Amino acid sequence: MSSEDVAVKPVPTEEQFNDAIARAKEAGQRDGLFAGLASALTSSVIGGQLMGFNRNKTIFCGLATGIISGYLFTQAFKDTEVARVHAERAKRSRESVEAMLPSFRSK
Repeated sequence: MSSEDVAVKPVPTEEQFNDAIARAKEAGQRDGLFAGLASALTSSVIGGQLMGFNRNKTIFCGLATGIISGYLFTQAFKDTEVARVHAERAKRSRESVEAMLPSFRSK
C-alpha cells in the first residue's frame, strides 16, 4: 500500500479550527444549561416533596442547585468538547505528516 492510497483528511485552517472551538463551546453551554435546569427541577421536587420545605425554601433550593450545578456542568462540558476538537486536530496533523513521510509510519 503506497502513501497515495491512504486517504488523509486535510488539516483544518486556523479559521476552521476557531469555528470548531466556538461550536464546541456553544454545545458545552447548551448541555450545561440543560443539566442545570434538570438539577434545579430535581432539587425542587426533592426539597418540596421529600424534605417538606415551604414554598420559599423550595424555590431557593431549586435556584441555588440549578445555578451551581449548571455552572459546573457547563465548565465540564465545554472543556470536554474543546479537548475533543484539539485531539481531532492533532490526529489530522499526525496523519498528514505520516502520509507525507511514509518511512515514519509505525509498522
